[in-house]
Amino acid sequence: MYCESLSPKAIDQWQDIRPTQLYHFLKCFGYATNVVYIPYKRSLSREEQGREAHCWLQAMLATLLEVPKHCLRFKRTSFGEPYIPGVNIGFNISHCSQGLLIGISPESIGVDIAWFKKRLNLQALHERTSHPDLLTCYPEPAVQDILTFWSGKEAVLKAAGVGLKIEPSKLKMKLYKSLIYQVVYVGRKPYWLTWLPQIADMIFSLSLTKRSPLLLWKICSQ
Repeated sequence: MYCESLSPKAIDQWQDIRPTQLYHFLKCFGYATNVVYIPYKRSLSREEQGREAHCWLQAMLATLLEVPKHCLRFKRTSFGEPYIPGVNIGFNISHCSQGLLIGISPESIGVDIAWFKKRLNLQALHERTSHPDLLTCYPEPAVQDILTFWSGKEAVLKAAGVGLKIEPSKLKMKLYKSLIYQVVYVGRKPYWLTWLPQIADMIFSLSLTKRSPLLLWKICSQ
């Protein structure tokens, strides 16, 4: 696979690639929104998941910025969100027991990954996630719908740079098929939200301040 063989507009399905290919394509398509899913080969602790995420993110950002990894300097906003001073690149990560999701974009970005089979207090999650209008209309939604709402709202709040400092129940949104965008407001500011194509029992959410060509990558054998 070569850069010339890919559409300059978007790849709207997950493309299996090796890590070396990923870094090559990041150089070709740094102007786009690149979302990368890395499935784990073995069970990792939460601490190990965090280290894995940091290593992948550093390698991807160093490739895009064409600097050694040790030269990357991260700072945090007042809400605790990381950024690189003086660089117009948005990035975000999310991980669960099954894999890691990384998003990099020319604009602010939020991504989230959710696994159907994770044990959760679904009623409490539904009440915390759902806008009061939704609680009235759908008092007992399907498990997948609850997790989809939660994941989507978390992605939007991450794109807004506030995380869960704002209650997800304050956000209004609707459920759509994957790759259909909607606008969700955080206060008065609009954010784009879409759900990406599912892989097995995984839900993937993406939120952006401004839409750009979307490229979806799935890491295969390393």
